[in-house]
Amino acid sequence: MSRPTKNPLTPASLATDGIQRANAKTLGPCEMKDTPEGRTARTLALIATDAACAQLARYAVVTDTPAWGAVEAADLLEAARDLLAEGAAP
Repeated sequence: MSRPTKNPLTPASLATDGIQRANAKTLGPCEMKDTPEGRTARTLALIATDAACAQLARYAVVTDTPAWGAVEAADLLEAARDLLAEGAAP
């Protein structure tokens, strides 16, 4: 039998540092704290995005008519890379 806790964990009741308190606030997706871990994650995401874009570009060069999904994926990756690059700027 589980009993409800006095302060159930909800996204709004958790702080970004993992500590729960009554007035804890979470950050939205556009309000990321600039930490070394965050910069490292963005850098790794940029590297992965660049590698995926390069793979799709190589595919497009060797294929006469690339699949529409590959073209759309390349466009989305380029847009994601631009957003990541904006967040990586100091």
